[in-house]
Amino acid sequence: MPEQEKLRILFRMLITITREEEEKRLEEVMSILSRWYDFEIFYQNAAVKDLHFTGNIPRHATINEVLKFLERTHLVHFSVVGRTVIVSE
Repeated sequence: MPEQEKLRILFRMLITITREEEEKRLEEVMSILSRWYDFEIFYQNAAVKDLHFTGNIPRHATINEVLKFLERTHLVHFSVVGRTVIVSE
């Protein structure tokens, strides 16, 4: 799949992260994702918990796709170590 098509799909994922189309704090988004994908979350900087996102993530998206897309905002960075996702600025 061409990179441009992947970006379109991921953009659609971001603009639909919640069914209610309401802003959610990154902490809440990560909590939802951790239930869907069964991972632990570690925040290196508590301030990132207060970043806000709006959108909807389809259940068929992989966790790597979701994390990479959120990183494209240049507001957060994710590292995965085993079953732990490390969230940093």
